[in-house]
Amino acid sequence: MTCKPEISPAVIPFPCVISTCRPVHPQFDPVPQAIAFGLTILLAIALWVVTLTWASPATALSCRMVHDQEICILDIHRSAKYHWEYRATVRINGDRPVRNLYNCRDHTQRRDDGSTVPFEQHSAGDYICRLIHHA
Repeated sequence: MTCKPEISPAVIPFPCVISTCRPVHPQFDPVPQAIAFGLTILLAIALWVVTLTWASPATALSCRMVHDQEICILDIHRSAKYHWEYRATVRINGDRPVRNLYNCRDHTQRRDDGSTVPFEQHSAGDYICRLIHHA
């Protein structure tokens, strides 16, 4: 270790004594290092929590395998006036999402073109009513 005397060499003609020397590159104070390390850990934990809790809009609310079909509910709203009706956007087997009105009382679904068809066995409408309405 290279030492730099605290008093000029003209005053002290003998070599530097270890107890009166200080290093040429002084060490950093450990307290600010500990604070910086703690803040780094807190930032990493906060980033981890945000990535786990934040869901992108494309994330499905619920996906299930129902008799060889993957049914994903992307968006669902319950009717305020008719509590047995649900307007849901559903994606089946990765196809284009479809928005229909599902009537859990009559077990029918109304499509965007206005046609009303009964639920098929193990269909998206049947799944929605069992999952949410407990019919």
